[in-house]
Order: sequence, then C-alpha cells, then structure tokens
Amino acid sequence: MVWFGKKARGVLRHVDGSYIKLHQHGLQGAESEREKQAIGLSRGGMTTKLMAAVDEDGLLYDFVLCAGNFHDLTAARLMLESFRDTHLVGDKGFDSLAFRQELVAHGAAGSTIPRKGFQTLDEQPQPFDRQTYAKRHLVENFFQRMKAHKRLALRADKTASSFAGFITFAALLDRTHLA
Repeated sequence: MVWFGKKARGVLRHVDGSYIKLHQHGLQGAESEREKQAIGLSRGGMTTKLMAAVDEDGLLYDFVLCAGNFHDLTAARLMLESFRDTHLVGDKGFDSLAFRQELVAHGAAGSTIPRKGFQTLDEQPQPFDRQTYAKRHLVENFFQRMKAHKRLALRADKTASSFAGFITFAALLDRTHLA
C-alpha cells in the first residue's frame, strides 16, 4: 500500500531497512503470534524491521513492517507494487538478479543497486549511475529523523497496526516540518 504516493516528488525511490529494537513491554503472546505483529529474533534481540521507500525530497513514500529476522530483499518484495513506474535506489543488500527481474516484471522503470564483490563504487560494472546512488543518503536521513521520536526508536507498541499508525503520524509530521 502506497501511503504518500500522490505527494511524492520525482521517480527515484531510495529504499532501505532499519531495525527497531523492541522495548521489554512491547513483547507479548506466544512465539507463533510474534511474526504477525512484526516481531522477530535477530542478533540484536527482539526487533522489528522497518523497510521504507522515500522520494527525491527524502519524504516517506511507502513502508512495510516485518519481523526483525527478515532479510532486506524479503521485506522489499512485500513492497514491489510501490515501485511501478519508479527507479529504485538501494544498497548492496538488494543485489539479486531475481529481485531486479521482479522489479521489471512489476513495472519498475529501473534500479541503481551496486553489485557485491567490488570494493569501490568506481569499480562497479556499467551501467551504474554513481550520482543517482550518491543521493541514497536521503533514506538514511529519513530513519534518523524518525528515530528522534522515542516511541518509534523504542517500539513499545504491542501490535503492528498501532506501530504502523505511529509511523504514519510521524511521517506526516516530518512532511509538514520539511515543507
């Protein structure tokens, strides 16, 4: 579901994921129920993964919540419809031929994802647009602004829907603040 798609600027969508550590009071229920609430056990303990796509202004375009033990590609596949007619910009975590093919099949205009196995961006095989990739900091800046909200930085919400609601609210505040 695209939350802010009508207000998005440009065709670039900078995508990344961020772990959000679960507050001790946010944990509830049986293990089988945790994944439904976007809670999973990762190296850092119980976490939620927030996968976000931002537009060319660094404002939220779409997001998805999943358990913290999900890989970035798994989470990004949940957002494939959001990338129709857009150009995805991601880090090496999205480097997969199958994922690139899925993007094209879902109508994405293209992608700028560095290939694994190359030490520097200068060594990347062509076509790789270094200037487009350099703007990927916008998604990192978005996470930094969102985690300034204590409720988002330390997930204490027991349900994924209430946590998603607060993310939406914080993104709306961010949009009005930056506008």
